[in-house]
Amino acid sequence: SDLISVNTYADVRAINSPYAWVFVQGREHQADGAQGLFYLDQSSTSPDDDGIVLDPNTTGRYIRYDVQKVDSRWFGLTYDSIISQSIYLSAACASSLRFAKPVYIDGNIFLNSNFQTSAEVEFSDNSSLVSTLPISASFYSEVKGANDIFGNTVQPIFYANDEVKYSWVYADNV
Repeated sequence: SDLISVNTYADVRAINSPYAWVFVQGREHQADGAQGLFYLDQSSTSPDDDGIVLDPNTTGRYIRYDVQKVDSRWFGLTYDSIISQSIYLSAACASSLRFAKPVYIDGNIFLNSNFQTSAEVEFSDNSSLVSTLPISASFYSEVKGANDIFGNTVQPIFYANDEVKYSWVYADNV
């Protein structure tokens, strides 16, 4: 068969026969935001990045099909978690730079470590970022068709339990 469906990334890594296409139902469990279609590039030796490129137990690599934006959930980020998501966002940003595609955030994330990236990160209107430490990054968002820049314009809007919640301040034509 040219297409198989598997449950998780671990199942992809265990594949020992070359299938042209694999549909993965989730990173760690079904419908966790990391589901997607991967194709086999039999000549690839790219490192497994745990989101876009997966290294099976056969020749080549499975590569996520038609990536337009990098969804941080592909790398393990969980929205609305009280556990810091820094490591997962960092992995998504590294892949974003590698593939020259923006990271897309469509939910609320919590970071508890200094975070820096030069990757383009887009936040949807229903996203927020909670951090206990300063954020140093250039964040972007598509708001009403404009590319608006964040970073130094991020403003704290409230303090609770030593956490600072930031609201993205839209700055047109910056």
